[in-house]
Amino acid sequence: MFVTNFVYDVLNKNLFLKRILFFLFVLVLSNETSCIENNGTQTFSKKVLQIPLEISNNRIGFNIIIGDQHLRLAIDTLVEGIRLFEKLSPACNKLTHLNRREYGTGNSKFSEIRNCYDPKISSSATWCYNSDKCFVGLYSSVYNCDEHTEFPDFTNSNISNLALLHNFQRVYDGIIQNEISLEGNDMVVLPSLSPRLVLQNFPIKLIRSNICNSNWPTLEDFDGLIGIVGSSISCRESSLWNNLMLLYNASIYSFDINIDSYNESLPMTSNSEYLHKIENSRYKPSFLYLGGSSPYWNINNIIWSESKQTGAIFEDALNLFQVYNIGVCGINLMQGISSHWTSALDFGSSCLSLPLFLYQRLISWLPVSCSEIEYNNLQSSNSDIPLLCIILKRPLPPLILHLEERSLTPIVILLDDLIVKNKDIDYLCLTVSIINSAGNIIPIYIQKEYFDTSGPSIAPANSPLILFGTLVLKSFGITVNSQSGQVGFYTKNNKNMHNNINYEVYNRHCTVKKFCLGNSTYFAPTNECMPPPCSSWLLYNLDETTNTCVLSRLVPIAIVATVVILTTVELHLMYMKQVVLERARLQSS
Repeated sequence: MFVTNFVYDVLNKNLFLKRILFFLFVLVLSNETSCIENNGTQTFSKKVLQIPLEISNNRIGFNIIIGDQHLRLAIDTLVEGIRLFEKLSPACNKLTHLNRREYGTGNSKFSEIRNCYDPKISSSATWCYNSDKCFVGLYSSVYNCDEHTEFPDFTNSNISNLALLHNFQRVYDGIIQNEISLEGNDMVVLPSLSPRLVLQNFPIKLIRSNICNSNWPTLEDFDGLIGIVGSSISCRESSLWNNLMLLYNASIYSFDINIDSYNESLPMTSNSEYLHKIENSRYKPSFLYLGGSSPYWNINNIIWSESKQTGAIFEDALNLFQVYNIGVCGINLMQGISSHWTSALDFGSSCLSLPLFLYQRLISWLPVSCSEIEYNNLQSSNSDIPLLCIILKRPLPPLILHLEERSLTPIVILLDDLIVKNKDIDYLCLTVSIINSAGNIIPIYIQKEYFDTSGPSIAPANSPLILFGTLVLKSFGITVNSQSGQVGFYTKNNKNMHNNINYEVYNRHCTVKKFCLGNSTYFAPTNECMPPPCSSWLLYNLDETTNTCVLSRLVPIAIVATVVILTTVELHLMYMKQVVLERARLQSS
């Protein structure tokens, strides 16, 4: 252990030695764990590292030591970096729980009482006294931390220090949160790895604002967040996840999550002891695997997506993939739009999030009651909870999609897995997505303007992503191949397999297909009768009663008026003719 800490001390003091020793360390470890790709199939090595995961309120995370403080961080797959909730600040929004206990031994000992991160008791922390904002973007500059060991005083007597705090907008389950944070550094230790990973003076962000609402308490049992994304969107040019993947020579990682069976944490021990308890426990443990997949999976049954496009910093960092031919109740919801749509894993949220047009098409086929969306609001709702639909009947129809354009094996998402209960009312955890692949927020009033039933006027690449939240993990294991840029879905439950689903039973609660009258045309994705294009025909208007194109009521009036005018003109001409002839006769006589 002393040798490991010594190596990392040297790495952080000398940049040249850091690069040399780091790649030598990677070379040594490469003999133990590897991933090979042959003929389009994935082959995993026997050496796979596993990180035990904790689950609370449908959020997943793992234990970590930062500044000698034992913390539990929730996983975020859209935002990079370690972001910690400051103790005694609004960010540390913890509910009071009874019967808390400590579990584990030695360096793996953690308390279930969440205290958040205390910056004032860390002896290894330094803080950035920078007024410039640390972010990655088109107009961003290189960020150099102005390090100080003294924690800034943010009391009323030191208002000038507020310039060190910077605001970032984050989106969780369709709700926009303002994340006010301070840049800093501290010692980071991952105790679940062997040898445990120690990083000196590693970049962190200290969050001081509340991003966990009491009505939607998804983060109450966590002390912060950790990004499981690529390093290209790190404004500090250092990524814990990227270091992990390089250090252990892992290009593939997998999530094997068991949300339904996870009611409380198993005692945290060594990995071998943890695995030994699986058969003797009624709870199924959850793991993050580095270098392969779960040993309980048949890797031949993993359904892989197509490789993602690369070249841009956000596309390189995020776990993006294309989904094809999304359907429900036997209807292709993408009709008239596109055959595919860009999607991403969003483990910072619980729900499935869809672009506005796709959200509206889906709920038109489901037995749900949804509130009217306020398009003039930046958020999905005015409250601090997601705008969710009330379920009227169960079971809900399954959602069908494909990960390849010509795939014969669909991914079947049982929407019953997305049900959350609040005050004995069942809600569908389905929200409107407002995040695109560049991390920009696209408010729903803009989506309303640019999207309609005939299709979007902006390209899917610049549109809101389809986001798969943690509730999707109830039935699927997720595998990511960062080298090939593919995401794989492993169906863990037989009930989700396409061949085992009785669609007649599930689809019996689909909304009844509408019968169209007159000249209206039925549009299946929205289950609506589209009126005929009467406005394109001259003098025709739509009769809403019969849904047919009829002559405008002004047409007969206009015809009569025209006839009267022409007749009047004709009579006047005849009169004038007689007058002229009479004058000519009189002059000739």
